[in-house]
This record gives sequence, structure tokens and C-alpha cells, in this order.
Amino acid sequence: MWTPPLNPFGNMLVSFLVALTPILTLMILLVRFRIPGYKAALLASLVAFIIALLVYDMPFEMALFSYLYGVLFGLWPISWIVINAMILFNLAERTGSLRYLERWMIKYTLGNKGIQALFIAFLFGSLIEGVDGYGFPIAIASALLIRLGFNPLSAVLVALLANTITVPFASLGVPLITLSLVTGLNLHKLAVYASFQLMIFSVIIPFLIIKFVNKQDIWKIIDITLLSGLVLGVMVYLISVYISPYIPGLLAPIISMIFILMYMRIRFQKVIMESDLGLRESIYGWVPWIYVTFLMLVSIALGITKLFTIEVKVPYLHEQVYIELYGKAYSAIYKWSPISHGTLVLCATILTVLTFKVELKTLVSTTTSILRQLKSAILTILAVVGLAFLMNYSGMSLTLGYSLSILKGVYPFAAAIIGWIGTFITGSSTGSNALFGSLQRISAEMIGLSPYLIAATNSTGGVLGKIVSLQSIAIGVSAVNLTGKEGEAMRKLLPYSLTLALLLGLLTFIQSILT
Repeated sequence: MWTPPLNPFGNMLVSFLVALTPILTLMILLVRFRIPGYKAALLASLVAFIIALLVYDMPFEMALFSYLYGVLFGLWPISWIVINAMILFNLAERTGSLRYLERWMIKYTLGNKGIQALFIAFLFGSLIEGVDGYGFPIAIASALLIRLGFNPLSAVLVALLANTITVPFASLGVPLITLSLVTGLNLHKLAVYASFQLMIFSVIIPFLIIKFVNKQDIWKIIDITLLSGLVLGVMVYLISVYISPYIPGLLAPIISMIFILMYMRIRFQKVIMESDLGLRESIYGWVPWIYVTFLMLVSIALGITKLFTIEVKVPYLHEQVYIELYGKAYSAIYKWSPISHGTLVLCATILTVLTFKVELKTLVSTTTSILRQLKSAILTILAVVGLAFLMNYSGMSLTLGYSLSILKGVYPFAAAIIGWIGTFITGSSTGSNALFGSLQRISAEMIGLSPYLIAATNSTGGVLGKIVSLQSIAIGVSAVNLTGKEGEAMRKLLPYSLTLALLLGLLTFIQSILT
């Protein structure tokens, strides 16, 4: 059994900077040198390997298998979901389903791009996130916005910004359930703290979305912009407090979409009623997405995915890395489920094929085209997730989190940044909570802060880090065929993501005084 050092240089600042080097390498290559995402991720992975072997003295077999473990996870379930999501979208386009959805959107959003961005990316995307996650809402929202005439890069930026408020409640609350498990804290209380913080940001983010779409429109639709964020945020909070911490990601977006549609119908009644789009055509437009949502909900309700899961202990890694700070060894079990979320999207694709009587040659040509289109994006995802797993198991991620945790006077700010870093590295709020949740609770109790507040801040900080996670960006640019533009997307969103994280730190600081 191997124990990674928390402070390999005996100087916390130096250890922090060295552990940060792979992340800095990735960001500089993307933002400054603008090289393709997969090349940047592979070079950052090489840097991480060198640091893991030479600085952390990690055995070579452990380093290799931790990276391969990440690559395998990046392939299944993450890439499997993205591939099937894009096949479904393209088939919906070929069958004419998207044409009907486009007409429906134009009818109920009045052809206003700001309202379309809010409804598709922010509200509908939040529902898809609550059902599934794993980048699926980013891919679908980006592609749908393109269909409505959005600039490809703007569509990606909007989808990434919008994929925030229901992230902790993805797949019926998996990120917060994970946080509860690793911290031993009550799930309901964690959800209440997290949803309160998210309620604040739910009001801010719609205005940022409109800024990226057309800031001149803001005064024309300020009421819809404000209501979209306010209703979603308040509903997430109320459902978390009074109903269940498992379903805010499902109920809140549905209630919000219904509310906004009713509000727009009242405000713009004459314009909406003039459209000749019938009920049959409207249903045809929504059929593929109804299939996806229904299959996901049934799978979650019946636990189908877990019934067929195969577990494999990763050689040289499972319970072989002992973390002194936590007093336990890291688990490394790869769980492969043939009926994963990506498979459910595939089932929705098959149902769509049957519904619209798609020919086999059309299905084959669509699949072949998508695989060619996603080649670089999939390689980026594999390299990034491999990098994340290597940093986690080598101890680099723990060094980063622990270094910030000793900043006692400003720890509420540090807690937000730790969560931000966790998701930036892993690409997942669940991963961030699993990685740093226990550290956050330990630090909070040592300093005398509320462990619930600080642990929830880790989750909310992770939500804001997901905006610029390379894994998320790679999914977005691949959906609109902009592979190679990952650096440009990160450069445009990074200031907003970091500013929001600092605002979260300020909010947490105020909460820590009042709690």
C-alpha cells in the first residue's frame, strides 16, 4: 500500500504550485497558444505523469492504471452518452422532427433569441440535467440553438453557462448523495444549504446568458429573464426544503417551463395565437426528447441500471492508495453497466427511428458521420478524465485542496475555490464532492465553521467550475462541429466562472457570520 505525500516539498506553497502545474499547463496551452483540446490534454497528462512519478514517488503501475481507469470511465459512460445524444439529434433533424420543434419554439418564444436561449438551454437544459447529466444537456442545448440560427460559438457558451442550477441534483441528486456519503452529513440539510446558494445564482445566470446572445435585448425581455431565474431558483429551494432532496432537478424545471409558457401566453397572447402550428406537429417536434426523458425516469425509478452493473476492481489501484488525512484507502472499482444512460439514449433513438420510419441506410450514414465528427472530441474527453484520475490518485488534487484549506481567515472563499477546482479537474460535480467533500468537513470543524455550509459550498463551487471544465467544453464544441475551439470558449467563459466563484465565496463568508 502506498501513501501519497500531502506536502512533498515540505513547503506548502511550493507543493501547491507544483500540484497546480498540470492544470496551468492545460489552461495556458488552450487559452494562450490555442492548440486543440486533445493535444493540450495529452501534454498536460504527460506533465502530470512526470510529477506523479518524480515528485510524489508514485509507483509506475499505479500511475498507469489510474490514468487508464480514467480513460475507461471517459469512454463509458461519458463518451457513450455524447455519441448517442448526437446521433439522436441528427436523426431528429433528418426526420423533420426538429423542423416541428423549431416552429414550436418560434411560436412560443416569438422568434426572440434571448427567450429561446433561456427556454432551451436554461430551463429545458436544467430538466435534462436533473434527469441525466454527464454533458448530455450541453450537447443537446448547443445543437438545438444552432438549429434556431444561433452562432455556433455563442450556442456553446450559452449552453455551458446554463448548465448550472440543477447540476447538484443531476440523476436524482447523485452529486449531493455522494457528498452526504463522503462527509457523513445529512442529505436534506446539505440540499437546503446548496439550494439556497443556487437560488442566488439562478437570478444572475439568465442575465449573463442574454449578454452572450444579444445584450441589446435585455430591456425588452427583462421580465422573462428575471422570472426564468427566479422561478427556477425558488422552486429548487422550496422542493429541497419541503418535499425531497432527490427531485428538485426534475420538478423545478418542469414547473418553471410551465410558468414561463403561461406568462408569455398571457403577455403575448395575440402573437402566439396567430401561429398555425397544430398539436400533432408540436408533439412530433418533442417526440425524441419525450422518449429520452421517459426512459431515464423509468430507469431511475426501477433501478434498472444498477441491476445489470458489473464491478471490476482496478489492478494495482483498488485500496492500494492510503490517504492519511481521511484515515482510509481509496477505492478503485470500475462499474460497467450495459444499460447506462447512453444506452437509454440509444433506445430513444431506436424508438424515434420506428416512429418516423427511418431507413437503415439513413441510420448507418448518420452514425458514421457522427463518429467522424466526434473523433477529436472523444479523444479530448478520454485524455481529460485520465488526467483527472491520475491527479486524484497521485495526491496532487489533495495537495491543492489541503493547501487552500489552511487559509483559516478566508476559508469561506477557499471553500468555493476548492469546489471550483474539483470540478474543473474532474469535469463532474460528483467527482468534486467525492474528492474534496471530506476535506471540507474536516477543515470546517477545525476552524469552527458550519460543516453543512462549507460542504454545500464545495458542491456549489463545483457547479461554477463546470462552466469551464474542459470535459464540458469538449462536449459542447463537438456538438456544433467546432472541435479545436476549446481554448476560445474557455477564454471567453473563464472570467465569468471565476467571478461567480468569488461571489460564492463572499456569499459563504456572509453566511458563515450569520450561521
